[in-house]
Amino acid sequence: MPGYPWTTEELNIMNEHGSSMTTEELLTVLPNRTISSIISKKTSLGITLSKSTRGRISSSLVYGVGINDLAGDENHVTKIVDSIGNIIWRCPFYTKWTSILRRCYSKKETCRWPQYKDCTVSDEWRYFSSFKKWMEQQSWEDKHIDKDILVPGNKVYGKEFCLFVSQPLNNILHTNDHKRGECVIGVSIKPSTNKYQARISKNGKDCYLGVFDAEEEAALVYECARREYIQEVIDNLSLNDTSNVEATRAALLRHMELS
Repeated sequence: MPGYPWTTEELNIMNEHGSSMTTEELLTVLPNRTISSIISKKTSLGITLSKSTRGRISSSLVYGVGINDLAGDENHVTKIVDSIGNIIWRCPFYTKWTSILRRCYSKKETCRWPQYKDCTVSDEWRYFSSFKKWMEQQSWEDKHIDKDILVPGNKVYGKEFCLFVSQPLNNILHTNDHKRGECVIGVSIKPSTNKYQARISKNGKDCYLGVFDAEEEAALVYECARREYIQEVIDNLSLNDTSNVEATRAALLRHMELS
């Protein structure tokens, strides 16, 4: 019965024998449970795990913290391979879960992307089943998961903070007014004239706004175009763009006011 609520009888067995019996022994008296679900329940009930079990868990943790508590459940495979070993399908829920764990806990990833330094995953989402349950209820297809649109500056991946947004929308919300290279965002120097040109990206397409003598003039044109674009996005916002329309609309309005 993986995925089904624990019965009173099962919980009584865990509370009475969880600390004295090994996970394998518990499996014989809890035939409807898997090893991973028993370990997960032991942890949630505060039952001390045996040294051998702790060692086994440590070696199987995803990026040192994640627990795939659906492992061994034939209804929740993470990938399918063909007869010669090529992967022909990956579980989108597992793929997304491991990607946020990698962002937060892979030293290689945080070195490559410093913005993820000090980011963490909530205790609840360290269990794959919890993350999967949340993601299944979202409009997630062709979207990116984001942790700091709802709460600017947030460093925790958890259901209270995250939502899914399209790539163009993500680009808007993560554009700010700091300098990139020699000029402010939206402005660059045109080599052939040594003047300032303004451009804006709309729905993934580069839109040319003109050439100007002063950087401030080009920046003003860019900012006006950007505000118009954000308002256009707000007016047409739908579940095709985000998994939470109202919260994203509020974030866009806030972003436009702060720009």
